[in-house]
Amino acid sequence: MDPLYTPQQRIEQAKVSLFRHANFAHMAGLFMIGKTEVTRDTPTAQTDGRNVLFNPEFIQGLTDAELRGLIYHEYGGHILYQHLTAFRYMHDIDAPLANAACDYVINQSIKDFGIPDFIKLPSGGLQDDRFQGMDSKQVFDILRAEGTKLPDGFDNHDWEGAQAATPAEQDALGKEIANVMRQGVMASTLLGNPVDRSLCEWLNPQVDWRESLRDFLTTWCVGNEHSTYRKPRRRMMASDIYLPTAYSNSLGSVVVAIDTSWSISDEVIGAFLSEVVDLCETVNPEQLHLLYWGTQVAGHETYTRDNLSTMRESTSPQSGGGTDVNCVAEYLQEQQLSPNCVVVLTDGHLAGDWGQWSCPVVWVITSSTVAEVGTTIRLTM
Repeated sequence: MDPLYTPQQRIEQAKVSLFRHANFAHMAGLFMIGKTEVTRDTPTAQTDGRNVLFNPEFIQGLTDAELRGLIYHEYGGHILYQHLTAFRYMHDIDAPLANAACDYVINQSIKDFGIPDFIKLPSGGLQDDRFQGMDSKQVFDILRAEGTKLPDGFDNHDWEGAQAATPAEQDALGKEIANVMRQGVMASTLLGNPVDRSLCEWLNPQVDWRESLRDFLTTWCVGNEHSTYRKPRRRMMASDIYLPTAYSNSLGSVVVAIDTSWSISDEVIGAFLSEVVDLCETVNPEQLHLLYWGTQVAGHETYTRDNLSTMRESTSPQSGGGTDVNCVAEYLQEQQLSPNCVVVLTDGHLAGDWGQWSCPVVWVITSSTVAEVGTTIRLTM
């Protein structure tokens, strides 16, 4: 602590010292997101996923290394990975455990930097080496199974403030975070600074999701006994190249199940549906069952080869509440549907497990989560 500087000045100095350090240079833009306010309205520090509040007395009681640790905790953890929206479902199950699970993951990364003279946890930070390499959902499940009462961490999480943001505002925030981090990673890489490999993969996936989905569908569903020019391949028509569509009279059906929780934007659903229509002109299933789901299947639309091309314009997404994909697997069984494969679009933050499936399943996921069953494709726009 340095009494010559105000709490606000110390916060700004800590941010500058962080992005001047090679290990954190890529985070410079992230520290500029939202508002930073010094106020006694919070006992220590608090974030709503965009803005951060700091208590002046708490700040002045920290060493410089601890203050850097606190700032990294808020920005490099809660804000970067949008904990207060991505893990809202965990909060609704058990708020204290959700707080602890997110904190354990962030604080472990601070310890793992291994430079305590520069950055360290403030006193009271939840940290346990057994959670090394885990994500917040994994930690949450362990804590819940153990049922042990946990101490509070050193900061507050404004879940309700995060919830007050509209879906459009959350989507805009996610894009803003991704943009500043992508620029920061690019600049740091050019300067030869170390950047966590998983962050690079999260920001810049090497495989286009459309190609991955195309490969999956053609592997499991495509047949080519016949071909027809009745529906030329749309992708080639722009180049005045007319190729026939392959199809098979023996093909069964495909199920496309779309998570309609608020975190899946209309833009994402629209782009996804357009791509599925295009792919199915090649795959050409006899039927496509389009399901909208949350905690239950709220909508079921059926398309055939004759009207599949109208799906993008005619579909009517229905809200399904929370996010429990078991309802889809159970619905298929109840309706006696036996598709060739199931394609699930979701953010990957499920209230339950990944379901029991009797056919191949591919998950097109908008977050960095990896499904525990089937094939995972990360969707990027």
